[in-house]
Amino acid sequence: MAPKPLDPNLHFLADLADHAHKLIDEFHSLPASERERSMDLLAEVQLVLSEFRRLRPPEPFGSVRTFRTSRMVTARQSCEICGKPVDVGAADVARTMSSVYHLACLEGREPS
Repeated sequence: MAPKPLDPNLHFLADLADHAHKLIDEFHSLPASERERSMDLLAEVQLVLSEFRRLRPPEPFGSVRTFRTSRMVTARQSCEICGKPVDVGAADVARTMSSVYHLACLEGREPS
């Protein structure tokens, strides 16, 4: 996980993660007969993880949507179909957020 710019102490978080890894490795190496020690290790891992989550909450589930803005068509521009100049305020013009067209070009006719 990449560090957030607001991480209070990156070294402390790294130490917590390292400690959790060591506890899990120790848990895996324990024989089944040492059930009490394994329960203690699990409890300690849960404490380490809760502290880590408190300091570094997880990202929200799902994709983060970003708001993108398009350049707004203003003043004069050229038609996206024929390339001729277009007066955006004219009545024979269709415009979108980022493009402008002659209505005649959209209908397949030659613009006047």
